[in-house]
Amino acid sequence: MLKKFLRTKPAFLLLIPAFVILAIYLYPGKGPGLQGFTVLDEPTALVRLNKDLRSPTNRPTLYYISAKWCFECPQFERDVLSSSGVKETLRGYTTFKMDATADPGIWPALNQFNIDSVPTLIVHDTKGIRILRASGMLPPSAVTSFLRQK
Repeated sequence: MLKKFLRTKPAFLLLIPAFVILAIYLYPGKGPGLQGFTVLDEPTALVRLNKDLRSPTNRPTLYYISAKWCFECPQFERDVLSSSGVKETLRGYTTFKMDATADPGIWPALNQFNIDSVPTLIVHDTKGIRILRASGMLPPSAVTSFLRQK
């Protein structure tokens, strides 16, 4: 009976949108939550990172660490980093994104942060001292509260 149903033209047409919606949900890609983030994914990331950490700034710095194999990271970028409350709070930060799988040259920079899971958020104060760290899939309200602890 299922074979007969699947052989009919209308049934096939109904399955295509379902697969498209499923694909969009499972692989959302880079969402709008990454607007304003400077991506540190080149081999010189460690040099840039060390320079940024030594240079006092007038704003705290947020490092968002993700990985291409991370199933939760695209959802985190889309649903959490793009939420209005988080975006509003991030206006007071200098923001960087680091991809743990981008290039082996970035691994020493990630080792400085002792990354053991992704997604991870790390906050450094205006003097470059790490003051906050959070890992995992957090809801927008928890990320907003986390960022306001600075």
